[in-house]
Amino acid sequence: MIIAAFSWFMGMFFVQYPINLSGNYLSFLDACFDVMSGFTTTGVVLIQDLDHVSNGINMWRHFLTYLVAREWLCLH
Repeated sequence: MIIAAFSWFMGMFFVQYPINLSGNYLSFLDACFDVMSGFTTTGVVLIQDLDHVSNGINMWRHFLTYLVAREWLCLH
């Protein structure tokens, strides 16, 4: 259980770097929250000025949600 919790935390920590460095989030925790919502496929977004997000960051967010949703479908 500790290994699973640690892997979720480390995955969130490493995946949030490109999102955090984009400048579209107010804080580090906003980027972490957005990545974790992508991991859990809840779809909650904390991006500031969503209409002007770069295509790369938007694709990164959608790809992350796609991969995790695909994993959930394979597991069930």
